[in-house]
Amino acid sequence: MKTQQQLLVSLLDKFKTDLPKSQQTLLKTLLVIICSIIVKENVNLNKLKNQVGVITDKKDTLANSHYRRLTRFFDTPFCKYQLWKMILKTVIQQVISTFDKRSMSKYLLLDGTSWEFGKIKFHFFTLSVVYRGISLPIFFINLAKKGALIIWSVSAFFKWLIVYIP
Repeated sequence: MKTQQQLLVSLLDKFKTDLPKSQQTLLKTLLVIICSIIVKENVNLNKLKNQVGVITDKKDTLANSHYRRLTRFFDTPFCKYQLWKMILKTVIQQVISTFDKRSMSKYLLLDGTSWEFGKIKFHFFTLSVVYRGISLPIFFINLAKKGALIIWSVSAFFKWLIVYIP
């Protein structure tokens, strides 16, 4: 058990040096979540909540309090607007770096598609990487409109791609 706490402290010391206090708190919670996922081999917050007390050395705190801490973290603007983009960018870079540059070409595929679920229609614009003949979606947006793509939606999509695709 002490090893998990030492891992957390070591990671915090390594990354928090120049961060303001509010970001240090976000970083600590993120690292607690990552350590919990590694130990529990699960991403279900309800199953991770007990591990949070072990990692943070707060075993006497109620598990529901730890659960609330995890859910509050995912409600922060950082998680809602920045964290997923950072993760997506890292995943895209990893996928692209795995391509064998000598024997395989890289393809990005843009696709517009419509799906119906009951009476609800979804209109998705999807970006995929083609790898070994399989299209792997890496980003999509629900255009939430009927009919064909509107040029400003496509334009906004490409502006996003320029920023986040390596």
